[in-house]
Amino acid sequence: MAAIIIAIGLLVISSCEKEDAGPTITWKGSATYTSSDVTIVDGQSILIGVTAFKSTTSNRKLTKFTLASIANHSTFPLIDSTLNHDTFTGDWNISYSNVGVSRLVAKVEADGGLIAEVSFIVTVNSSGVTVKKKSNVALGSFNDTEFGSFYNTADEAVYLIGPAGTNATKVDLVFFKGATSLNTIASPDDATAQSTFAAISGWSTKNQTRFNTSTITVAQFNVIGSVYKFPDFNTANSLTRINQLAENQVFMFKTQAGKLGLVKVVTLYRGDKIKMDVIVQQ
Repeated sequence: MAAIIIAIGLLVISSCEKEDAGPTITWKGSATYTSSDVTIVDGQSILIGVTAFKSTTSNRKLTKFTLASIANHSTFPLIDSTLNHDTFTGDWNISYSNVGVSRLVAKVEADGGLIAEVSFIVTVNSSGVTVKKKSNVALGSFNDTEFGSFYNTADEAVYLIGPAGTNATKVDLVFFKGATSLNTIASPDDATAQSTFAAISGWSTKNQTRFNTSTITVAQFNVIGSVYKFPDFNTANSLTRINQLAENQVFMFKTQAGKLGLVKVVTLYRGDKIKMDVIVQQ
């Protein structure tokens, strides 16, 4: 008897659901659309599309469509549209700039509060590279016997002129104070660097480090961690030296080996010395 009662109850419930059937919604699914769990990198976008229909049983019109991203128990609305339709369709490009995991939820509501939704997980990995930071690198000008003028970004080593020649294949940055260029960071193959340090002309290897000016602020530089996505390096308009340096200036470089990096001028002191922080790709 108990089994019969349960069966009757199920039939009643099933009948109610059919009578009050809600709308339907589906992701568009073809080669160009994303419709299931996906992993991308920051800065990448995905194309999504939805199709929704009112129920042919209840005949209740669609009244609302929402699209939202849910991450860390917080909801970030993307689209909130009021409808009065039998059907609804739409396509959107969604761009992801932050690393993390979120759920993309598309929801349609029909008259009377009947709701249907679809969702999938979006995992965003970093497109950045591993970097290391060296703080307060101290360099002196061409006539300084205490502080070397040559820097090896890979080994974080500073050289005086003699050891620099022995390690010429490793020297990426040269510092000096010129008569007109003033405080300068240059490439070993820069003409002014070679005229300032006559010995460089005799090096068998003069690494071709190149520089770009930058709009990166000190605050942005300071928060860079162990992974960083460098701005695009403009090779066509790159420089062989950055001169007339100023405190809190940030500029970008690319080594002969193709490693990207940033320099922040911490301080210029005693007329012809520099302390700088250096970030370089590993």
